[in-house]
Amino acid sequence: MARKLEIAQEAQETGEFCQGDRTVRVLFFSVLREMVGIRELDLAISGVTSANDLIAAIADKVPEVGEFASCIRLAVNGIYADSNTLIRPGDEVAVITPVSGG
Repeated sequence: MARKLEIAQEAQETGEFCQGDRTVRVLFFSVLREMVGIRELDLAISGVTSANDLIAAIADKVPEVGEFASCIRLAVNGIYADSNTLIRPGDEVAVITPVSGG
């Protein structure tokens, strides 16, 4: 809960996370959700961006994402994305870490 409040406070202070039509909703799952301490955030983007650039932007704001940057996958609006997939304001982006099981 403290992490969520910290991110929300930063959003208000800097305006980097905002509501409206210039944002993407970022969803966190699995181990990454536990590390980050939040389920989702609205991240402001200036326009259309690539999946790789969005991962970098998320990692700038949520450093824990950087630890997984080389192995996470994104799903944009419910469809797995490759590194060049274009992401637009209003999209919903799921950040998915590798899963193993037995």
